[in-house]
Amino acid sequence: MSARPSRKKKKKTEQRSFLIKLRENIDALVFALFIAMFFRTFVVELYQVPTGSMTPTLMGDFAARIDLTQSGEDDIVLFEHQVGEGWPLKMVASAPFAVLYHPRTRSFSVQGEMDVSLEQIKEQYAEIFHPVIIQEDEANWELESPFDYLDEIRQIDEVNREYSRLVINKFYYWFREPQIGDVIMFKTPADIYDSSKPKYIKRIAALDAHTLSIQNDRLYLDGERIEEHPILYNNEYFTINRLDDHTVQPDHFYALGDNSSSSFDSRFWGDIPRENIGGKALFCFWPLQNIGFIR
Repeated sequence: MSARPSRKKKKKTEQRSFLIKLRENIDALVFALFIAMFFRTFVVELYQVPTGSMTPTLMGDFAARIDLTQSGEDDIVLFEHQVGEGWPLKMVASAPFAVLYHPRTRSFSVQGEMDVSLEQIKEQYAEIFHPVIIQEDEANWELESPFDYLDEIRQIDEVNREYSRLVINKFYYWFREPQIGDVIMFKTPADIYDSSKPKYIKRIAALDAHTLSIQNDRLYLDGERIEEHPILYNNEYFTINRLDDHTVQPDHFYALGDNSSSSFDSRFWGDIPRENIGGKALFCFWPLQNIGFIR
């Protein structure tokens, strides 16, 4: 008769021990979630670039990599979304035709409003084609890869959607002010807010009290050619209407995409409040060929 109370006591002890361990595990999980939320909110954030506005610095496009210029390094060829078995080389929406590359047959075709051959297009629109980086002329034409390189493009077997994945340092600007040339993540301005793209990533081109202009496709700050950052100095920028002597508001900044002719940026919606900055783009960890610190 004395054994029964002992078994009951042992059972209660085991139940109590299980509940204690369960609570300890729950406490550890809650603490881990708290730490993760703290890091996510105040320390770092992983960010996937949604568009190609920062190409070639950062990717967010349908693209293929191939050494078009025979430099020993891969160049980036951008495409629009797939049309049947073909991929249109990236062009502005106003272009009345599209040049489609078909990887399976390694051939090209032309689709659009005009009933013209590829040879006629080459003759009539030769001025719009430039190497690799998109350009633009007065008629608003642009093409990511020129016809001069079509033979090289035939080497492309497949087109992939490439997204750059970044580490955003969220406390970077606690200790220092934003600088011209910084690549930053920021909240979408209120007047163009889109829930599918609540955050953008661009490069700071001007800070408050600076006067910015675009002259002959180059950036000028306070009347002088920008020299603080090599990309801002060497890159070509295009005006939407005309950008003459725009002075940035106090506590605001002006941001541009590196892929100027395919970037929705401050040229469209103006200055961005300083408080919208969410952090500095610090490191790219994907794709592997772009791994490294962001400049």
